Amino acid sequence: MTDQPKLSVLQVKSILRFMERAYEKYKIECSMVSIKLLNMNTIVSTSFDVVQFACFLYVHLHGQEILFSENDLKILKKFLSEPSNNLRYPRLSFLIKRLLGEVTEEKPMITSRENDFKGFKEEPIFVWCCDEINPSEGAALAQILSNLKYTQIYNVLNYPNFNLTLLKHVFQYLHSQLHDNQIQVEDLICLLTTEKHSNLMEKLPLGVAGLEFVVEMLDNWETLIPENLLISVNKNLNPSILNVAFRSSICDMWEILTEILKLKATVLSHFSSQDKILHSNYIPTTIFTFSFQLMRALFQSKEMEEFPLNQLYVFLQFAYVAITDSSFLHFFNVRDHSLQTFSCILSLGSVLREIISKFRIPYVSTQTEESWSELHENCVVILKEFNFMLDVIGQVRSGIIYIEPTLFELVENLVGELGRCEVVNGWLLISHLGWKPPLANLSQIFPLILHIPLEILQNEKDLLQKYIFKLKLFRIASKIQFEENWMTFLSVINSYGDEQCHIQVITIGLQGLSLLLEQAVTIVYTPDLSSSKLVNGFQKN
Repeated sequence: MTDQPKLSVLQVKSILRFMERAYEKYKIECSMVSIKLLNMNTIVSTSFDVVQFACFLYVHLHGQEILFSENDLKILKKFLSEPSNNLRYPRLSFLIKRLLGEVTEEKPMITSRENDFKGFKEEPIFVWCCDEINPSEGAALAQILSNLKYTQIYNVLNYPNFNLTLLKHVFQYLHSQLHDNQIQVEDLICLLTTEKHSNLMEKLPLGVAGLEFVVEMLDNWETLIPENLLISVNKNLNPSILNVAFRSSICDMWEILTEILKLKATVLSHFSSQDKILHSNYIPTTIFTFSFQLMRALFQSKEMEEFPLNQLYVFLQFAYVAITDSSFLHFFNVRDHSLQTFSCILSLGSVLREIISKFRIPYVSTQTEESWSELHENCVVILKEFNFMLDVIGQVRSGIIYIEPTLFELVENLVGELGRCEVVNGWLLISHLGWKPPLANLSQIFPLILHIPLEILQNEKDLLQKYIFKLKLFRIASKIQFEENWMTFLSVINSYGDEQCHIQVITIGLQGLSLLLEQAVTIVYTPDLSSSKLVNGFQKN
């Protein structure tokens, strides 16, 4: 099996450590893992430990009624068919043949390794999954779980005090298996789209058990959030949000959901018609909105002795990956139920203020007072919050203030994605133009914009430049919006005015057209590295 992935010394030792604890209850599974380790591992120092442990297991299996699966038998026979294995591991090869009934000769084979296991105290797999798990142990334990049956895995996941961190490593393991072509894309599509996974329980038990466990836990958590905790558009935050039962576990869940959505994105990248493949949404909008409010509450809490910076990075990464998932956005971005969107925007603005305060960033507002008196009060609150966040982003980009680059990128990306939501997107793009909606629409929080106020953009190049700055951050939210902006920029280019100003406006208008094309058109270019000829119209570098 030359195509097997390589493992580090630390990973091999971690797997051995776990198997030494689990072998009493999982002799067959551990015996198969030991053979797979030998196929995957080329490091002499660890190969010796692995083969000694494998011999110990196959000695204990002798004389018992063993029922190997067809896949297990295939792995064992492939191992025996390799001439090099018979030379390198003669004793192990003999023990496997004896177990399969291919030889009957009994040979006295006693090793010091067997004596080491006498009186071995059992520590079940359930116990390890409740301990602290570092990345190497998590990767090793995920590999061990992948060799168990669906019911065994599900029982482990439902054990009291189970460490949720392990599930992050489980989905990372599935991602790596896909990358190494150990798992078929079609199987993962079935896993991510089918509510009933009975046809995958034998083929992909780890993925089925892990995903079902996450979905069930999220459903249970959703019932624990009182409705009065989900605020709308106001500055007050219910302090009891910090007392929700699952608060201590939600950061681990953010990491798990991030890995699930990354796996989903990789699966989608294998297909051109992505929107028609995966529509499953694993994140309840209530949990998503609650996450924003909890992060806001943590920053404002006087009980926090330390600034929750690590949790902030995890949260921002989760929120960005979630809101860029089209299936989630379909449920979250609903014009008729926009209070959740407003709540997330306010919470993110509050967190950004706390970052500026805690890190003593010398931010001084450069916002101009906009005339929004005729708009709905909730619309004004949201527009002011976005104005603040855009001002911070602009000052960081200009070098006026400094925010750690990784943190700034996460915040900027999330601001952009929230601004792309349909209910606020159109108004955010034109909020600096001073345009007023018709009086008949003032009862709506965000009145529909029937057309972009073209006459303002044609005459004010600074306003046009700011419009493009916003368009670059928030992007277009629909096909209709693309068409409207395309016609707007064409009209700007063809407008008449002062010659010098006209040239500047045309230049900015052309930038707008280029930006629209960049956002709307995706060119997938795969160079043919074996050929020096032109490929897909592009010359090989």
